Amino acid sequence: MPAQHDEADGEYQQKQRERPGDPGAQQEARRLVHDLAGDRIGLIAFSGQSYILSPLTIDGSALQLLIDALDPNMASAGGTELGGALRQGADLLRGGSDVADRVLVVFTDGETHDTLSRVLSAAARLRREGVRLIMVGEGGITPAHIPVRTPEGAFVEYQRTEPGGPLVETWRRDAVLTQVADAAHGALVPAQLGDQAGAVRELVQARPGEVESQGATLMGFSQGAYAAFSIARSDPGQWSRLLLIAAKGYPNARRLRRHGVERVLFAAGDYDMTHAAMSSAARSLARNGFPARFMSLGKVGHTFPSDMTKRMTEAMAFLKL
Repeated sequence: MPAQHDEADGEYQQKQRERPGDPGAQQEARRLVHDLAGDRIGLIAFSGQSYILSPLTIDGSALQLLIDALDPNMASAGGTELGGALRQGADLLRGGSDVADRVLVVFTDGETHDTLSRVLSAAARLRREGVRLIMVGEGGITPAHIPVRTPEGAFVEYQRTEPGGPLVETWRRDAVLTQVADAAHGALVPAQLGDQAGAVRELVQARPGEVESQGATLMGFSQGAYAAFSIARSDPGQWSRLLLIAAKGYPNARRLRRHGVERVLFAAGDYDMTHAAMSSAARSLARNGFPARFMSLGKVGHTFPSDMTKRMTEAMAFLKL
């Protein structure tokens, strides 16, 4: 779904990754349109090709209807061309106001059939043109089949590579999502986050001017945590607080300060293999006089707990001290 926060734009990947009956990305997109009422929003669906379903508009009701009508069977071209979708999103935003804060929000599992270099080139172009990119992870990491349904929603069969051919399998590519967000100096909202729309809203409404005057918090989960530090390093002083979840290996206090980072919160589930390393990293930084803390995510592994929203409130209370 492309949406423009009076300045923002987002995209929706036109493939059904969810379990039957799970609204998934469409539900999050609907909530985002509602939360950004008054902002100009556009809508793009993409698969092997991308389609502008709506130019930038403040008509949230019309956008909600378009989102509700999205269906995987609408796509005339198979596959997924993520790079083309990023380029079309940039073109759509270019038609907006020059003084607007342009944001491209992309709901996707990271699958792409164009080359990764082309996708990263399109992401880098967004950065050069002053467009903020927010990647929103969708789907699961376990390979799944893509259902084909009737207009009424009844299951027909699973999608095949060709008539009579093998079933298509798809899954979330976290490595691609991370690299694309990094190339654009953007943000990645993890698929495991319970309130994706809320996280996107906060990122969209954190205008560049506010970030420069107040500092900002950058969050990364798993490989996204490495990307988070990479982004903070590329824009010294812009990201003063880091929330790093379920990953290993972080720089020392001196490097963090050199890049303008003032406070770090590490977090991991009790059964996550990164738990011990992240807890140790927080203690090491604290011993060196750097404001750092470790927060347990409870009795979960490499994922988010069901009460993640509550834990995020606790995390932000520490980061904003």
